[in-house]
Amino acid sequence: MTATRSLVFGCVLLAVAACGYDYTTAPSAPERVVTTVVLSVADSALEVGQFTTASASSRDQFGEPIDVPGVTFTSSAPDVAGINPANGHILAVSDGMTTITASVGGKVSARTITVTFPPLFINEVAPFGVADTGWVELYNPTSKPVDLTGWAVTNADAFLRTTLPAGLIVPAGGFLVIGEGFFPKGLSDRETARLFSRFGVQSDAFAWGHDPVTSFGRCPDGESALIPTAAATKGTRNACL
Repeated sequence: MTATRSLVFGCVLLAVAACGYDYTTAPSAPERVVTTVVLSVADSALEVGQFTTASASSRDQFGEPIDVPGVTFTSSAPDVAGINPANGHILAVSDGMTTITASVGGKVSARTITVTFPPLFINEVAPFGVADTGWVELYNPTSKPVDLTGWAVTNADAFLRTTLPAGLIVPAGGFLVIGEGFFPKGLSDRETARLFSRFGVQSDAFAWGHDPVTSFGRCPDGESALIPTAAATKGTRNACL
C-alpha cells in the first residue's frame, strides 16, 4: 500500500512539473503609489497675527494610508498668510484670502483660508481732563460677540500695557465701556488710547491734544474719524453734531 501511494504522489508531481507550474514563487503584490492627498487646516478663519497649522496625509490606490516623505506646503498669497513649506505652520499677515496647498508624491490638495483684521473700534473717548472718571467706549460692528480675554489697552507707549480682565464681552453690534483706570497713564487732556487684540495686533488707536467739552466719537458709530460730539453717550450710539 505504501509503494502504491508513493507512486501516485510521484505521478502528480510529474504532472505539475510537466504543466510548467512553479509552486515555489507567489504572485508579487502591485506597487503602492500615492493617489490622494488630504490637506487639513486647523483654522480656516484667522485674525491678523494668529498662528495655525496645516497637515497632510496620503492614501494609495487601495484607499489605504501610505507614508510618503517630502510634503511641501505653499500659500498662493503669502502677504495674506505665510506658511512654512516644511512643517505647515501658518501666520496670518493681512486681511484677505489665500489658498494653502500641500504637494505629496506629485499629488496636490488645497484649502482656502480667510484672514481679517481685529474686529473692534475705539468708538468714543471721554477724557474729562484732570478727573479720573474718563472712559473709552469700544464698538463691535460684526454679527458675533467678541470676547476680550487676552486683549490689552495702552497709552502712547505700546509696550506699557494692561491686559483686560477675562470674560469681558462686546456684544454683536454693541458697545463696551472701559474705565480710564485700565490705561497705564489714565486719560488726561493730552493722551493716546490704543487697543490690541489677543494676538498682539493693534485693533485701533486715537490720540487727542485737548480736553473736549463733551467727548470724541465716531459719527456714525464705527466709521470716519473721532470728532467732538454733541454729547457724551456712554455705552450707546453717538450723538453727532
